Amino acid sequence: MRKAILATGLSLSMLGALPAPAASAAPAGPDQFKVQVVKAGGSGCPAGSTTVDITDDNRFSVIYDQFFVWTGPGSTPPEHQKFCQVVIDVDVPPGLTYSIVDITHRGSADLVKGAYGSQRASYYWTGEPQTGTAQSKIWGPFSGNWSFNDVLKTVKLDPHPCGSAANLNAKLELGVKATTKEAKKSESSMSHHTTDGKFTTVFQIKWHNC
Repeated sequence: MRKAILATGLSLSMLGALPAPAASAAPAGPDQFKVQVVKAGGSGCPAGSTTVDITDDNRFSVIYDQFFVWTGPGSTPPEHQKFCQVVIDVDVPPGLTYSIVDITHRGSADLVKGAYGSQRASYYWTGEPQTGTAQSKIWGPFSGNWSFNDVLKTVKLDPHPCGSAANLNAKLELGVKATTKEAKKSESSMSHHTTDGKFTTVFQIKWHNC
């Protein structure tokens, strides 16, 4: 588990909300917002390696500095598959709530023929029974950036309950596996995004009046 990391921003953003003028006419999003990673833990996100970033267009990103898996000569099973559990708090003002309408995972992979990389994610509100799950896979040969989109039509995560203090929970898993003798002789890896050196999850939110 790790110390909470706080991000704040103005106008539209990657997630979260704060003071909006009283009696806002349309749920276009508050003028200010806050979002923070309350907890993060797991083999893919040791202490101090997870941050949150806010941009425009009602999106926020969770960035994992050390979420990396690989297989090949000298690797061990714990390096083949890792996970990270994050708990995200969005500061929502009275009268507004939000839903997660799109989630995109970005990274890179270097996979030889006969190897594949996998990514799995599940989401739920703290204390709520419903869980949304999505998973994707890339087969080698592959070398470059990847982007997996978890469209919430399939994940089925309901909007954040009005008036609830429930946080958004996300559990992410990355894995890489060599399925042939030839693939096991070479290194294959999955995770880091080549443009910024980090594995990133981008959450797109939509505001609702309660």
